[in-house]
Amino acid sequence: MKTKKYLFHVVALIAGAQLLVACSGYIVATGPPMPPDEVVVVAPSPQYVWVPGYYDYRGGVYVWVQGSYQIPPRGRTKYVPHEWVKTPKGYKHGKGHWK
Repeated sequence: MKTKKYLFHVVALIAGAQLLVACSGYIVATGPPMPPDEVVVVAPSPQYVWVPGYYDYRGGVYVWVQGSYQIPPRGRTKYVPHEWVKTPKGYKHGKGHWK
């Protein structure tokens, strides 16, 4: 019984740590490559907004996340895209969000 309780706490601690890292951003030594040209097709309906693709950093490599149409959350109309900002320590990932 103690083993299951211990295992649960370890898993919860690891999941919580990953969530904090994901929320706080991270620093990467080299910047992302140039983004590929995205083909933006016609929106499914007028209520959809195009959210552009971006580079994410996973497992030590940059991975392209394709853009898509999304319906903005209520009260939000503009999407601020993801960005990589150069800092003295490296490149920091700013997550995209609705404004």
